[in-house]
Parts: sequence; structure tokens; C-alpha cells
Amino acid sequence: MATHIDSKALAGIAVFIALVAFASPYLTGNVAATVDNLDLIASDVTVPDRILAGVEFQPTFKVSNLGTAGISSTIYKYEILRGTQLFTSSTETFTIIGGKEQIVELPRNIYLPAAGTYTLRVTVDPYNYYAEVSEANNVAQTEFTVV
Repeated sequence: MATHIDSKALAGIAVFIALVAFASPYLTGNVAATVDNLDLIASDVTVPDRILAGVEFQPTFKVSNLGTAGISSTIYKYEILRGTQLFTSSTETFTIIGGKEQIVELPRNIYLPAAGTYTLRVTVDPYNYYAEVSEANNVAQTEFTVV
């Protein structure tokens, strides 16, 4: 005997399947987003050639997105260290188009009150939200002197 399923029941089944497909990463705890061949790359951290103690400056870095899809609200973290001591740190966001690279300005000028040697380290996707081809290229840094 053939069973007849009406269109409302069929639509309900389709909605249920879509919800399960959407929710399964959250139910299993695997919430890392996957984007086609995604690989975010941090590079070229730059600061001005001459930085004076007590004077603000604007650092930048380059980020590349080797994936085919754009990513909005991607997190990056920057840290400024003096030797092994963390001087300042902040977590920020940016948006990048798939297959492109761009220069990102840190959202605020940096102020360092004392002369010395510092390291500016930038990490894109620091919490590994995106499953990438390589996580090894997410960090870039530069050492600089404040006079």
C-alpha cells in the first residue's frame, strides 16, 4: 500500500533537515567556519622609520585572503612587547574580500612613553575560528626602536 505525504509534511521535513544541517556544528562543538581553500596570511608589519617616546604613531600590516569567499568581522590581535613583557594588547576586527590582500591600520594610534626596543606582533584569526590551509602563516611581527 502506497503512503501519501502531503506538501506541508514534506516542507516540514525539508525545514527539519536544513535546521539539523545548520545546527550540527554547534551541537558537536565544531563551530569553526570553513571557507573554500581559506588561508589568511599576515605579513609586512610596518611602523614609521623614527618613533619618538611619548608621540603617537600609526602601525599597519598586510593581510591576504587566499580563499575564494570574503570574510567579514575577521578577528586579529596585536601585541606590543618590550623584551618578554607585554606592554599593550588589543583584539580588533576587519573585513577582507576573497582572493585579495589589503593593508590594515591598527584602529588607534600607539603611544609608547619610554625609549627602548619593542616588538609589534599581529595575529590574524588568533582563536582559529576559520579552518585554514595553514595556521602557520597567521602571525607577523617587527622589531622597532623608540627614541
